[in-house]
Amino acid sequence: STELSGTRYAVYHLVMEPDLWPMKRDRNLRIFQSQTAPQIIKTLLAEYNVTVEDKLTGNYRVWEYCVQYQESSFNFISRLMELEGIYYFFRHDADKHTMVLSDSVRQKQPFAGYETIPYHVTPSGGTTSEEGISQWSLEDKVTPGIYSIDDYDFRKPNAWMFQARQNPASPSPGQIDVYDWPGHFVDHDHGEFYARIRQEVWQAEHQQISASGTAIGLAPGYTFALLNAPFFSDNGEYLTTAAEYHFEENSYASGSGATTHAIDVTVIPSDVTFRAEPKAEWPRTHGPQTAKVVGPKGESIWTDKYGRIKVKFHWDRQAKGDDTSSCWVRVSSAWAGQGFGGVQIPRVNDEVVIDFINGDPDRPIVTGRVYNEASMPPWALPAAATQMGFLSRSKDGSPDNANALRFEDKAGEEQVWIQAQKNMDTNVKADASHTVGQNHSHYVGQNEQHRVEANRIHGVKNQETLLTGSKKSDSAVDEYTLASGTTLRLLCGESAIELTAAGQINMKGKGFNIFVEGQGYINTSGGKLNLNDGTPAAVAAPGKGHKGDINSAVEALFPAKKGK
Repeated sequence: STELSGTRYAVYHLVMEPDLWPMKRDRNLRIFQSQTAPQIIKTLLAEYNVTVEDKLTGNYRVWEYCVQYQESSFNFISRLMELEGIYYFFRHDADKHTMVLSDSVRQKQPFAGYETIPYHVTPSGGTTSEEGISQWSLEDKVTPGIYSIDDYDFRKPNAWMFQARQNPASPSPGQIDVYDWPGHFVDHDHGEFYARIRQEVWQAEHQQISASGTAIGLAPGYTFALLNAPFFSDNGEYLTTAAEYHFEENSYASGSGATTHAIDVTVIPSDVTFRAEPKAEWPRTHGPQTAKVVGPKGESIWTDKYGRIKVKFHWDRQAKGDDTSSCWVRVSSAWAGQGFGGVQIPRVNDEVVIDFINGDPDRPIVTGRVYNEASMPPWALPAAATQMGFLSRSKDGSPDNANALRFEDKAGEEQVWIQAQKNMDTNVKADASHTVGQNHSHYVGQNEQHRVEANRIHGVKNQETLLTGSKKSDSAVDEYTLASGTTLRLLCGESAIELTAAGQINMKGKGFNIFVEGQGYINTSGGKLNLNDGTPAAVAAPGKGHKGDINSAVEALFPAKKGK
């Protein structure tokens, strides 16, 4: 309250805001994809019922991915407009006000009734018929000489993205260099455009005029022509960029009826392109966060040629939880080279750790993966804490359908376990060596084939037994030699042929038949040839060749199959 002429009055402070005001009070996290900045801006303005007139003339890039991140909607659209060179002002009518979006001096127009404003020496006050400008102050600002901007796009890793733009309005071109990284672009032309926008910001700041007077119809976004300036060169057309109005009504307290109105404005020559100074802060993330891998319905693996994935952030209230929930997100690998390295594509519903390049929420990257209650480790912990390794999962398969490499490090029970769910192919381009310290068991469920281009040596230091459950065939193009240091024996049921190291050949059977188509000879050297002398052939263990005995021995090697 205040006291005036012995009477106490209540003083009220009223702040009037445009329809943008609610956008300054909210706070949101939201993803926009495949939209231009004007499309994003108008979407948000429409949600707050802001009446908009679009007078934009430029061609704007499509943002593949643009995030409003823990900031007000006003800050979000402000930083986009500042980057893209869009400015706005309000057109006020009797029953509404309209937000006008503009980007070009070609869209300029005067406020009706204030097309020309005279300069006069009256410092302030006056009647409506005397409206004009009474103070005119020119301000020159030293602005940087060159603006440099750069960025990086992994899809064009060797592309030259650097842009530099000289400011012709600077008194020392090239000496004051402002360099920004990253520049929020992935295309060379976009970088050139952003550099030009910043150059035009400095040009608009270089020469500004502060003026005062009583022409209260002057308004930001509108032009006027100044007449009768103190210096003839100041006459011309100007664009109002800011205005502050002063109204004073004293009649209630003083009874005099005196009224005061005045205006302070900032203007620039109308042929200078106005660009708003970048003041809105770009948000930065603070540390990593996690997200869920997503994809189209029915897909358990969803990726592109770069091994990127789609994710749904826990904070995203509008995401559908499918492949539209985010941009393609790059996945960090422990080893990545030019056509070599490691590849492990996170699967749909996996939980991944997300960080952001340069802290920019528009540039997420997967840096790790974590387990959760819905996605537990492949073996029970902590009971199997001594085990480590890799266990994959067949696409759309059950937990038992997997390729695996597991190491058991428990003392005394160390083991390396390898499983191929279907095929296992090994390719050694030179030599291979395989050593087993003790026993080696080799089991093949169906067929086995060995092919050796040159020679093969198979050595067994002690006994070797070869059993087949059906036929066996040996063939040699050239010589075929069977050798034994003591006895060589052929057995088949009740028949036997035996060769001893002493030179004795014994044959035994229930009959024999020798048939030759040509001549035949039986020769003895130094002894007799006896036929039917009654002495049986001395063949040892003639019964080992029975089919039933062999089959039993074979079956003993193949116990019933066990599960995994």
